[in-house]
Amino acid sequence: MAQAKLNLNQKRICGRIRYLKSRMLEVLEHQDDTIVFNNPQFCDFKVKCGSDTFFVSKGILAQKSPVFASIFKSGMKEVQRGEVVIVNDVEHVVVYTSEHKS
Repeated sequence: MAQAKLNLNQKRICGRIRYLKSRMLEVLEHQDDTIVFNNPQFCDFKVKCGSDTFFVSKGILAQKSPVFASIFKSGMKEVQRGEVVIVNDVEHVVVYTSEHKS
């Protein structure tokens, strides 16, 4: 059941990737907003996609993404391990959700 829920969440993430790709460049232009982005010193969770690992804040991800909020509330083994593996292109999702704007 937990795996089915994770698969559903992955599909939701994929549905937003097109929009997030257009926002990614805008976010990266504001370096002050991303000073803690992908910095292991400030992370409490990891998102893995292929060979890439993104060091992230659960609070920021949960605030920006109902999908990640659902993952963190679920108590799934991924949350207990402190990392989630997503098989799809997730870089844009992580960059967008890590920006500090409302």
